[in-house]
Amino acid sequence: MRALVLDGVGTAPNLQPIELLAPRAGEVRVAIRAAGVCHSDISVTDGVLPQPTPCVLGHEAAGEVVEVGDAVTAWNVGDRVIVQWVPMCRRCEACLRGEPYLCTAYLRAACRMDDGTTRFVRDGLELHHAMNAGAFADEIIVRDTGLAALPDDVPFEVGAIIGCGFLTGWGAATNVARVEPGEHVAIVGAGGVGVSAAMGARAAGAETVLIIDPVAERRDAAIEIGAATHGCAPDAAERTSKDLMGARPDVVIEAVGRGVVQRAAFDLVRNGGRVVFAGANPADTIELPGYGFFLQAKQVLGCWFGGCDPIRDVPRVAEARRAGTLPIDRLITATRPLTEHAAAFDDLVAGRGLRTVLVP
Repeated sequence: MRALVLDGVGTAPNLQPIELLAPRAGEVRVAIRAAGVCHSDISVTDGVLPQPTPCVLGHEAAGEVVEVGDAVTAWNVGDRVIVQWVPMCRRCEACLRGEPYLCTAYLRAACRMDDGTTRFVRDGLELHHAMNAGAFADEIIVRDTGLAALPDDVPFEVGAIIGCGFLTGWGAATNVARVEPGEHVAIVGAGGVGVSAAMGARAAGAETVLIIDPVAERRDAAIEIGAATHGCAPDAAERTSKDLMGARPDVVIEAVGRGVVQRAAFDLVRNGGRVVFAGANPADTIELPGYGFFLQAKQVLGCWFGGCDPIRDVPRVAEARRAGTLPIDRLITATRPLTEHAAAFDDLVAGRGLRTVLVP
């Protein structure tokens, strides 16, 4: 089978033939039908999100179950599934207190299976499962806890982007910020996560959703698909907010993952407002003024995977898609074969389009 392998940080990933071992107890083999290109994939290649190498890239995907290992009862051959790159054990302290996205079993996995080995092999040597998935491949092996059911009426391409970027953004607005009807919301960053957050805010009843991004084409696309009501460049954010809202936003969701951008988001939100840091920022230190907390009573909310539990949230999202309040399909602006992965990565870095999906 084919897989997109990253041999080391700073090198170009290559599509090459590898071997996939059979699933063991508690594991499932999935034929990948679609895989979204997420900025986290870029962050793995350049070392911003450290992952052991060599590894198979990709984590935002959907497919079909083709084999189950021993002791698997939740899945059957033929099931349509979303790859859940945060496998949730449902037994650890975080899972039991209702925060399965913080599952400690996932954090211990380190891009290997539970027995400490991997199922990808090249020339007799193990390849890691990047972000516990390795979904830029024809087939993958995942834990039986690393899947969520994909409804029959949701295409694989849409299911793929739901699996990471959409849930992260939508969840930032819905589960973390808890946007209320009539509120004014600003979203910083018009990538897949940011536009998904905007879509979630609108579905929650926000009166104004301002998308802030330096790329005019992405701002316009967010407005065109109905995710945002207005857009502006970063240097016009404060002025535009006051013109549209009469004040600063009630909620600001940052979806870029850079310290300087997160500080700007904190400064933009109104006194007493909520700022959500949804962008992946594993390295930058953020300096925030003390008066912003005690004098201005601003709330800063951390966000990992949108505070989502796919078993709970995928059905909610699918129902809203059916009702027309979440036009998720419109986030996909390009579909390419897996062989065109380099062009898809280039589009993402250049800010062309909202989400590209690779189809093996």
